[in-house]
Amino acid sequence: MNKYLNKLLDIIFVSNIYCIGCGAIIDKSRKYSLCNDCMENMSWTSAKTCEQCGRSLDASRMEKRCYFCRTANHKYDEGYPCTGYHERERKIISDLKAGKQAYIAGHLADIIFDKLVSLNVLENIDILLPVPANVKNERKRGFNQSELIASRVFEKCAENVKRIQYYTDVLHRDKKGMQMKGQSSEERRMNIKGQILLSETKAHLVRGKTVLLIDDVYTTGATADECAKVLKSAGAIKVCFAGFAIGN
Repeated sequence: MNKYLNKLLDIIFVSNIYCIGCGAIIDKSRKYSLCNDCMENMSWTSAKTCEQCGRSLDASRMEKRCYFCRTANHKYDEGYPCTGYHERERKIISDLKAGKQAYIAGHLADIIFDKLVSLNVLENIDILLPVPANVKNERKRGFNQSELIASRVFEKCAENVKRIQYYTDVLHRDKKGMQMKGQSSEERRMNIKGQILLSETKAHLVRGKTVLLIDDVYTTGATADECAKVLKSAGAIKVCFAGFAIGN
């Protein structure tokens, strides 16, 4: 089903003509549909990263965790973001979500998969789950971008790591949940509390497993933490996340 959906998106949306970072005309050979300038100047996460969230750290600093992770009590275990969240990355995410350019999800999935391979973490993952979207946003957009990304990541995993399982119906959001765009870290944590729900009939699937959450952007960690809290309450032994970008 997901394979056919991705192929349909490739047909409906022109996915290889323009750079997803700046809109420059490119040819089909460009990796991730990025022009040379965007490929070189994207804020890729550096060699030294926070050991918890994966945010880039200044190579000269001694700390192993960033300020945000040192001052927060995160429920998730590790994060694997690919880039920071600056002008290019914001444009890409805006085009994906606000611009409803769903084909971009496939390119972000390719970036995320390559990041996971470079970190050699896939062998330890049992289950992939997309982060559930706000119901109103998903209805307005017509898709959950995290699910589109996750389905493509799973396709690539299935070709290389056969034992990983993928589910779209383990987690969902309360329909009454409010949108969190523009909210502070504390506001996000308050508003997401109790909004991530676990399907009672699917809870057994995560028991004793290591779960990898897939999302487009990690902003404050509030959503990842709430997902991790729910999954660990059902018996998951470790919960990590992977995403395209991480806020600064």
